[in-house]
Amino acid sequence: MRNILKVKLLASAMLIADCGLATQALAQVNAAQPPEDTTTVVVTAEKRNSTVQKTPIAVTAISGDQLAARGVTSVSNLVGDVPGLSVRSSGPGQNEFTIRGLSSPAGVAPTVSFYLDETPINPPSGSTAGKTSIDPTIYDLARVEVLRGPQGTLYGASSMGGTIKFVPQAPVIGKFATSAKVGVEATEGGNESTSFNGMINIPLIDGKLALRLVGSVVDRGGWIDRGVVNDFPLPDPSITGSYFTAPRADLSGVTPDKVYKNTNTVRSDTFRAAVLWQPTDRLTITPSFFYQKIRTGAPDSYDESPGTDVHYQPFDIKETYGDEAKIATVKGQYSFDDFDLNSVTSYARRRQTQVQDSSEGLFKSNADFEGLTGYAIADGGLGQASTTESQPVTQFTQEIRLTSTTQSDFSWIVGAYYNRFTSHYQAISITPDAGPILGTTVGYSADLADESSEVAVFASLGYQLTPKLKVTVGARQYSYLDNVSGETGGILGGGVIDAKKAKTSGVNPSFNLSYTPSSNHLLYASVAKGMRQGAAQPATPHICDADVTALGLSEAPTRFDPDYVWNYELGSKNQYFNRKLTLNAAIYRMKWQGVQQYVALPQCGFTYTDNAGEVTVNGVDFEFDARLPAGFGLSGSVGYVDAAFDRDDPRTGTMAGDPLQNVPEWTGNVAFTYDKDFGSDYALKARLGASHVGGSRVVSYDKFQLDGYTLVDGRIGIGKGKWLVSMYVDNLTNERVVLNRPLALTFNVPRLDRLQSSRPRTVGIEFTIKQ
Repeated sequence: MRNILKVKLLASAMLIADCGLATQALAQVNAAQPPEDTTTVVVTAEKRNSTVQKTPIAVTAISGDQLAARGVTSVSNLVGDVPGLSVRSSGPGQNEFTIRGLSSPAGVAPTVSFYLDETPINPPSGSTAGKTSIDPTIYDLARVEVLRGPQGTLYGASSMGGTIKFVPQAPVIGKFATSAKVGVEATEGGNESTSFNGMINIPLIDGKLALRLVGSVVDRGGWIDRGVVNDFPLPDPSITGSYFTAPRADLSGVTPDKVYKNTNTVRSDTFRAAVLWQPTDRLTITPSFFYQKIRTGAPDSYDESPGTDVHYQPFDIKETYGDEAKIATVKGQYSFDDFDLNSVTSYARRRQTQVQDSSEGLFKSNADFEGLTGYAIADGGLGQASTTESQPVTQFTQEIRLTSTTQSDFSWIVGAYYNRFTSHYQAISITPDAGPILGTTVGYSADLADESSEVAVFASLGYQLTPKLKVTVGARQYSYLDNVSGETGGILGGGVIDAKKAKTSGVNPSFNLSYTPSSNHLLYASVAKGMRQGAAQPATPHICDADVTALGLSEAPTRFDPDYVWNYELGSKNQYFNRKLTLNAAIYRMKWQGVQQYVALPQCGFTYTDNAGEVTVNGVDFEFDARLPAGFGLSGSVGYVDAAFDRDDPRTGTMAGDPLQNVPEWTGNVAFTYDKDFGSDYALKARLGASHVGGSRVVSYDKFQLDGYTLVDGRIGIGKGKWLVSMYVDNLTNERVVLNRPLALTFNVPRLDRLQSSRPRTVGIEFTIKQ
């Protein structure tokens, strides 16, 4: 009843917007000098140009200028600014997104698709970091679009929760332009950071050809130390009956023998090049290339105990992460008299590498039956161990579509799509000194190949029933094939994995009815289906047989089925007072069937994916934007999500009422802005904003509750003509926030948990120039 009341209360905000009961205190805003109208940002959510207010789906669009004004530098910064959007982050380049409660810790595919312009970027399927998207530096972007709810008709699989689109600025023909932004900042308790960004737009052939080059170099200082303790204390097995399940020893009074300060540094190099060629008035060809390389010195995580900004370890092992992405795309458009022909061809390569210190995990996994008395060989242990993961992926995509352009009652989009994706997961855990004891120096190894392909055709047909009423129906027919093969080995055992295939085919339909009583108001109702493909998976090691038997299974499943979601939504978009007040809201209910969920095996520490019954999701999105008199502005959003399992499922250990993993109940933000010109020379821009993310449950080895948090940021800038100087403070109140308990760093062993840290208070200054 409590959750139903919450939905009803938030839904009333939408009804108020529809009835026009906005506060009369805004009646004088017509005389104000308004800042940029955030609702006129062009979006391509429906794969044709429109605006947020004229698009009958839940979409948030933030222009490049707005991103700069908010100080947004990466896609993870959008969390809190977009209702219903949350992230499970293990650091830069390791962000896994959730929209409207449809989380994706399990399976091989995300529930939120990520697009760089019109190119879908599939994440690695096997990495312990999760289904992580690329993390492009936000500079010289046209906009970011966040589409909420299933987008299965136009965007296909892995968009059942929504879609995030990064749209770079296109080259401009006939105009020479440059811009640059230089910044320096200091983090409390850490090192300084620097950033350099630049753009140049070069007209090559008048009226025909232009080149745009963009580059960024970011060096972020760290704030988390790494301490090496030679006489590392052992866990106490008497607490739980074994070393394996015993909590880590108390390190609060331990002085490290060696300390490395502020190790979690980040270096990010990004380059983007695009050519716009317009040989005729009807034909446009845009080839582009994107490159990014991210390197970190250590994770943004510290030990849960003792809870200081330090990671303690028994051996001196660096934990580094690397992420390199290359994406080549060719877009083409030919305009016929009545329709446009669009083609998008892309090829992407990405490689993630990660090193983990698995020494404690090696000890805990072997201490009970090997009689170990310490970590080092001299102390009766197995010595140091490190695990190295490598995940190269390749992807080829081709989409061709026809889009109507005539001004008539009937509009349409038809298209075809092909995607081929390969992911090669390699991992090896080396124990160089343990050969005489264990008979091998390989603690664990895996070499797993995942190849998948998707073929789809889609159509979206709209008809204007009356001047104010429009109906749009769509469908996507898809066929998906996944093939997993490889081998595992090491102390834990394993063997050759025979090729295992999983096939998926079906149809994703959608229906949308929109009503436009006036140019300032839009109401819509929609029903849409989304899906995420099933896949094959390796069998669990034999040391997990007892765990599997306890679940009533003879063996762990070697494949899992697709999961599906139906979304039922009512939405409203409204503007008042000469479009100076915007109120948008949506209420939705989703039924998620066959949810792909991690099953944790408590004794052996491994996990696998299985389909875990059904989930009902109820929620509300609400956004507002008010341009007040004298250059002031007030904006914000609220998202509420109630996502819980409908019934018990013994196979996966989920119970009726259990919340979904990685889903905060509440998200929201509010920002107060000031944008004023003083004469013809100077302008003052200021912003004070706060974003809130509610608590959620995550799973690493076991279930863990993350607390909610609120972060406050402030920014002020003074500009004159072509330049702008901005000063800012991020995390103004210096909150210590736990963002995640990363699965990758627990090494499938209980009570070695580390916590992903938010960045402490950071103060910086930026200088921007455009011409």
